[in-house]
Amino acid sequence: MTTKDTTQIIPIPPAIYVGNFGLGGCPVLFGIFKHMKEVWGDDFYEKTAWYADGFSVIFVIQLLCGHTSTQIEQGYKSVIRKMHSTPNYWTGQNIWLDMYVQYILQNEPKILSILETHPIHIGVTVPFCQHTWKDSWKSLEELYKYVKASYNIPLYCNHCETIEGEEVVYGSYSCTLEDLILVDENIFKISTNPTLSDIFCRLSTWDTYFINQEESLYNYFFGLGYESCFNEIDRNNIDDRNSDDSMNKNRYRGMNVGMLWVCWIGKGIQLTYEYIVQEIIEK
Repeated sequence: MTTKDTTQIIPIPPAIYVGNFGLGGCPVLFGIFKHMKEVWGDDFYEKTAWYADGFSVIFVIQLLCGHTSTQIEQGYKSVIRKMHSTPNYWTGQNIWLDMYVQYILQNEPKILSILETHPIHIGVTVPFCQHTWKDSWKSLEELYKYVKASYNIPLYCNHCETIEGEEVVYGSYSCTLEDLILVDENIFKISTNPTLSDIFCRLSTWDTYFINQEESLYNYFFGLGYESCFNEIDRNNIDDRNSDDSMNKNRYRGMNVGMLWVCWIGKGIQLTYEYIVQEIIEK
């Protein structure tokens, strides 16, 4: 399919949602970004509104800051190398990603003004299955907290800071089709969650969360994202999911209830452990 044909099929949408790819599935997202640039131009990210949650948030932020594909991919690979060479099973496997997020934010002195011009709406889950968006930040510290909170999976990650006094977990798990339709009924959705994706991009749970260093697998996932971006648009399911009848039948389509249970049980374990350490062991 040529770029011309693709552009005729789907013009740039008014909004784009980047949902759950895990950390292992991010190369798929990078392939999608590459195809979007070829179709809509290098500055395509300036022409639409962005909504994101989960591990993909920081990479969307880099895109909005004008980082090249090479910069984004090399940053991702550096995190993966660190996770393999120096794992943090007891303190949280998110440590290296947290440091990378902090590095990106601190080295973009105008990032807050950039995100005012090209805003990103970051999704988090507040107790216990409510999805909420945030699109403005008073400081880098506040932005940093939201980015970390959006990809926080308790026990896999360490205990993240509260947001406005509330415990929060992984944003993608509570996002529903209704949350996105309320944003814009023409929002273009990309995710490994078939209910919240307008393209055929299916990854197993293992592929989504297992972090692999093999270059051949990286290239395979990258190609999968590139090819699926426009060539396999799920037209029938889009019409079905967005229909009024479908919405009325199940307004919570897309929510990952099982993983929300896992997250909040994990959060409870973390809070219990911290209480025991602070109130019993240390005293």
